[in-house]
Amino acid sequence: SWRPDWTVIALRGRFDEAAAQEVDEAYQFVIEGQAFWARVHGGELEAELGHCEDPAVTVTATRQAFLAVAAGELSIEDAIAAGDYRVEGDPEALRRAATIFPDSTESLENDDETASQAG
Repeated sequence: SWRPDWTVIALRGRFDEAAAQEVDEAYQFVIEGQAFWARVHGGELEAELGHCEDPAVTVTATRQAFLAVAAGELSIEDAIAAGDYRVEGDPEALRRAATIFPDSTESLENDDETASQAG
């Protein structure tokens, strides 16, 4: 099953402080019905489970679509067309998030597998 707590840890590990210096916004994710968020402010990151106030963008997706898009194996457009991925809010914020959390997919997959083995 999807473990958003592992994803929060992975996001913290992949956070690019330099890319986030001029950014002040929050990103909400709801994957397999479970919510987590990341807020970036002046090069600092806060990431937690649950919902945040005033996200710049909200992504609602299946686990498979979320990981495939993050890995570059599936375009956001194709994921949306398949009904597995929905973006609400500023699409540019999603592009900024991709730069702030580079190469996070490998870590997300590994952490999810570790959680499945442990749980």
